[in-house]
Amino acid sequence: LQFNNSDEVLSIVNSENFAYIVLTTNNKFKVLYKSPEPENISDLKVIPIMKNDFPYILTRNGKPETDMFWDKLLYYDGTKYRNSNRQRIE
Repeated sequence: LQFNNSDEVLSIVNSENFAYIVLTTNNKFKVLYKSPEPENISDLKVIPIMKNDFPYILTRNGKPETDMFWDKLLYYDGTKYRNSNRQRIE
């Protein structure tokens, strides 16, 4: 996701066991989210509602090497993305 009129790019990165949301700006990057348990993000939707200048993100997550999947609604708290309570916009 690239922000309008900006060189900032929001990316999802999956490692072997964890998912990350990374903000890249001018050859610098900052990890805004690291999954608290082993999971990978297989799909995401950007919700057109902003909190602290970043959009809400709805993700489809899966546990590595299993067939377990679930959804998460993530919001930016000013320093990092957090899982919303019961997938509700706060």
